[in-house]
Amino acid sequence: LQAPVSDQESLARTPEVESYLAFARACADPAGTLMPKPAHYCPITCERYLSLFDDSGAGADDLFSSYLTDDQLRERLGHLQGTETLVAFSLADEYVPESVDKPKLAARLARACGPRAESLLLAGASHSLAQPEDGSAQRAFVEAVVRVVGEAVARREGAGGAGAPAPAAAE
Repeated sequence: LQAPVSDQESLARTPEVESYLAFARACADPAGTLMPKPAHYCPITCERYLSLFDDSGAGADDLFSSYLTDDQLRERLGHLQGTETLVAFSLADEYVPESVDKPKLAARLARACGPRAESLLLAGASHSLAQPEDGSAQRAFVEAVVRVVGEAVARREGAGGAGAPAPAAAE
């Protein structure tokens, strides 16, 4: 997971946004009704808008919010149990509010993903890893991905799993 961000927490809570949330909540057919065009950068149903942006914690698409409980995070990310997972968190991510304790959230997300997950904190990194300009965040991320994937392949090969080579043919 590179730069996991809460859609709800990244959205500025302006009066305009509150009016869009009220519109979506009041909609008689949330799955079949589109939000007004200015509400989002692409067409989105009222149902999806609420799933992403309502701060109740009930939205199925609210995966990375810092206000979710550990149990809620496990419900949303627990399907990754048994899968090698890297939670790469950009510490200067422009979409994560300053009020969020980024190292703590990264650790919570990794725990929710299961025992084969780990967090990587990328100092000075922007959401897209374009910063810092020296490429250090990009290099650290790629090196961590290569290591995690290599360990996953080695583990599967050692266990005779899906990645294991076929036995040599008898000559």
